[in-house]
Amino acid sequence: MKTPKVSIIVPVYGAEKYIARCAKSLFNQTYSNVEYVLVNDCTLDKSIDVLRNVIKEFTYREQQIKIIEHSQNGGSASARNTGLHNATGDYLMWVDADDFLDNDAIQKCVDQIGDADIITFGVVKHTIRGIIPMTNIAYNNVEEQLCGIIKHDCHHGLWGRMYKREISVKHKISFFDGQNMGEDFQWVVRNFAHSKKIKVISDAMYHYEFMNEDSIVHKPSFAKKQQAKFNYEIARKETYGMSNKIDKALNIKKANLLVGLLESCCEGNEGKDVFNSLNSEVSQLSNVAKSAIGIEHRIMFYIKQYQIARLYIIVATIVNNLLKKLRNGK
Repeated sequence: MKTPKVSIIVPVYGAEKYIARCAKSLFNQTYSNVEYVLVNDCTLDKSIDVLRNVIKEFTYREQQIKIIEHSQNGGSASARNTGLHNATGDYLMWVDADDFLDNDAIQKCVDQIGDADIITFGVVKHTIRGIIPMTNIAYNNVEEQLCGIIKHDCHHGLWGRMYKREISVKHKISFFDGQNMGEDFQWVVRNFAHSKKIKVISDAMYHYEFMNEDSIVHKPSFAKKQQAKFNYEIARKETYGMSNKIDKALNIKKANLLVGLLESCCEGNEGKDVFNSLNSEVSQLSNVAKSAIGIEHRIMFYIKQYQIARLYIIVATIVNNLLKKLRNGK
């Protein structure tokens, strides 16, 4: 297949500031056989107006562009499902509406993918401190790559990769509406679990926007962390038992999720019953999984009384804030 069709899926919501840059990077791709699937998840800003104005600059791409309109806001998982259901390409790529691609990214992937099911490439993060490479230890071996994704040795986002669409169709890999935190993790892990061959391009071709580090996206609520755990459990069902390495990585991932939930439970008003329920899951963790967590957080596994745990979180927060001020010279 010399010129396979590549479907790029872009959920659009609240991206007025960035959508023009994103769209231009996609429509300017040097590769021609591209299908653009953009999903308007009832954005409240002028993202779609900006997008349509950009499209006018690329008349030669108009027949390749689909803008799918949601009748109501469904969240990122729902928008991603709509994109999947409307994509017809041989391969899939995901781009978030505030991110962008190098102009030759698709061409490089097509040139090198060969008989691989997934090709992964480098990602750089745009932050208030500048442009920095994301953690992206990439492996040509499926098992090693899966372990890296689960352990966050390499990014677990949908983006920064091109996937053979046949894999997700054959194995019915999609998203769960309403489960909008960690939805990318379960989809990526399940695709890798059903792939036989992967390839790696070292070039950093995906640009991830991370300017607002104080946004809610980067400080998830208890409910969001529950969604992340839900998506983890979905991924675990299809990967646990594949190898001892993967099982170990999954167990450590669960320990991380549980400690995060315990901390959020004590910071908020979820209550004693929720705290006790989480502790019952903690009791099933192996010592190896627990020991992989940093000591400051690992302490939460051994505090069994709700009020004492809440007090510990308060004290730890005060200490961390003081240390942060000292480091910043304030």
